[in-house]
Amino acid sequence: MGKHDESALSTTDFGKEETVRICVLIDPADITMENAQWLLKVAQDEFARYKLRLNVPSYSPYHRPSGGGMAIIQELAALKLAPPCDRIMALVGHNFSDAVSGFLGVEVFGEVDTVTYTRGYIKADVASLAQILSPPEEVILHETYHMFGCTHDLSLNACYKRIIALKEANIANRAAGRDFFPTYSRTGQIIYVRESVDAREANALRIQLERNGSSR
Repeated sequence: MGKHDESALSTTDFGKEETVRICVLIDPADITMENAQWLLKVAQDEFARYKLRLNVPSYSPYHRPSGGGMAIIQELAALKLAPPCDRIMALVGHNFSDAVSGFLGVEVFGEVDTVTYTRGYIKADVASLAQILSPPEEVILHETYHMFGCTHDLSLNACYKRIIALKEANIANRAAGRDFFPTYSRTGQIIYVRESVDAREANALRIQLERNGSSR
């Protein structure tokens, strides 16, 4: 995501504390509750500096689909972002597709969808040598930043501004009686309601599946 700008970080006013609810899915075959809670604590500690409280309303069992990371993202995109969830994060283990990707040197350790930035996953077990350089505790931070619309850059300066904008949007949402921490669209537009998030995800998934079907 880029490096912290300590000077900007120390002088930026992030306002009052706001809460984001991340519903967590755990692959029980590979991930323990202890490991899941520890990883979320890593993210909670990181985002506390922005006066963001990452609350976990639930830890639910999740069995990842066969195939690679895109299969996980597509499955998560098909889920409803049901209250009280503002984001969905899946903690999964490795499978055969990951082993092949690792052998080829192209393994991905986590992703967040780029349609609404509300669904993501990380490989929360350690099953490859490459994870020495990209351990799960670093990957969860990287992917959680993506869930606030932050992109790859040399520094996190732009990310600070995006987080502040979402916090301000959340204050407006609360004043309007809406119980959802807003997110960004692919084009940078702020999305204020879950129904719009789910509609965008469903449409993008439909288009992707149609493309996949036509390419066969």
